Amino acid sequence: MKGRRHPRHPSMRLPEVFLALGDHLRDTGRNDADGAEYLLCPGWVEERLFDPTPEDADPRELGGAPQPVEIVPFGWAGGGGIHYGWVVLAPELDLDDFPCVFYAALDGVAYWLGDNTRQAFENLLLGRVAEWECDYFGQRGRSPAPYDTPQWTALCEALALRPDLSLAVREARRESDEIGPDARSARRIRPTAPPGWRYEPTRDGIGVLAPESAFDPASADDECLPTIDMKIDRASALLAAGHPASALHLLRNDELNDYLDEELTRQAYLALGRTMHADRLDVWLRLTDR
Repeated sequence: MKGRRHPRHPSMRLPEVFLALGDHLRDTGRNDADGAEYLLCPGWVEERLFDPTPEDADPRELGGAPQPVEIVPFGWAGGGGIHYGWVVLAPELDLDDFPCVFYAALDGVAYWLGDNTRQAFENLLLGRVAEWECDYFGQRGRSPAPYDTPQWTALCEALALRPDLSLAVREARRESDEIGPDARSARRIRPTAPPGWRYEPTRDGIGVLAPESAFDPASADDECLPTIDMKIDRASALLAAGHPASALHLLRNDELNDYLDEELTRQAYLALGRTMHADRLDVWLRLTDR
């Protein structure tokens, strides 16, 4: 199981707990309205990662509104393009796991779901509990609490999940709006940078993680440039000066949550050695006829 790669993005490892989910779904059956898949994702889990086929090559999340190419979905909420995914900030690090987010194109912002896949799965389960407690769909009078079902028990045992269901924690979560229905939260990811690296957040909740040398120490005020053309010119200069991380941060940190210049963004990804991100940007441009 360890070391299996994403079928579309071989520079990315699939986390082991996600692969364990695939084994569990095969053992218990999929698409059950009360089953393990629904407990995690009310729409569906990204089944193409378990059993990929050639015709499923294009990532479905890149066929519509712009979204950060760093987000690679593992599940869907079933409507509005809402999905749950990994944030692959730096594929070259070859990590075993990634921060996870809740993303809806209408929001234009990625919200924290977990520091890793296991925590994200636990928070997705807590999101189902929050829906039940809020009685959004009248289910409290018609069905048991999610955590009282055999599907919940089997899923947690199979994946070694330990969602904290204590009443005090649930009350604190409601008051802080950390994890609510649909596993929505108000937090942003804040990954720890490796030694010699740096993380800079962006308005879309993703940010840029790169070696310190890829940032320009003098670029802190670049986002205050008054026009898009000035920002594009500055990003081009940063790229030419060997600071692709600062260029990417400037291009990705616009209030419109769109790519200021697709070609410069692509060049920044390539300068950082992130062919996966450049490829995903190319797919989005092709699928949306940009």
